[in-house]
Amino acid sequence: YPASPLTILSQQLVSIANTKWFQYTEHILAVVGILLSLRYLRKHGVKKLLGKFLGGLLNSLPGAASTVNQQIEKEVNSAINTMFKPIKGAPPIRSLPVKGLGLSELEHILNTIKGTDAKPEDGKIFAYSYPAMGDHEEKVSLAFKTFMHENGVSPFVFPSLRKFEVDLLSIASNLLGGDDKVRGTLTAGGTESILLAVKTYRDRARHLFGITQPEMVLPRSAHPAFFKAAEYFGVKPIATELNSNFR
Repeated sequence: YPASPLTILSQQLVSIANTKWFQYTEHILAVVGILLSLRYLRKHGVKKLLGKFLGGLLNSLPGAASTVNQQIEKEVNSAINTMFKPIKGAPPIRSLPVKGLGLSELEHILNTIKGTDAKPEDGKIFAYSYPAMGDHEEKVSLAFKTFMHENGVSPFVFPSLRKFEVDLLSIASNLLGGDDKVRGTLTAGGTESILLAVKTYRDRARHLFGITQPEMVLPRSAHPAFFKAAEYFGVKPIATELNSNFR
């Protein structure tokens, strides 16, 4: 009777296993592993290599990952409790009050809470707030108070905000050498700006080049919003290392 396909496959595998090159496969794999380890060592250093090895070894131990995660959670909670202590005179609010606060009482509580903040006007904050003192501060307060109830969702109901948006985009376009074909949108902050930029380029790549599995190359020092956008919009982030000059 003719041999079955399984028998033929088994015979071929045995034949391959008996060849000289196959007997050296184990040694070849060992050499490749050593070369890859040396390459990683040269690129990242001994400390990172040992950390990766010990981290993998630790996670392979029974119950080790759970213990490590519990310890991390404990340390995080401890840090939060240390940094964010209860504010004296402003207890936590767990539910909507039955009766609202009077103006003077509200002002007192707000000032009490504000007293825990750093003062931007002291010039000791490297980010987050950029106050302009004097006359300019008064102008900003006036503009905010004048339009505090307008909503930019509808330019038909509030054409004033559309005028501001068009002016700001025109100013930005002019600063960057744009022309009449430039289009833009006004965002509420840095994170939203990054999210919309990543989505726009993803959609453009799909529409113009048919790219359905986009990738994004960026340094490890990039703003976290890039990685958030990658997760949101299905873009694979490829993070590159920094050199000694952090570039």
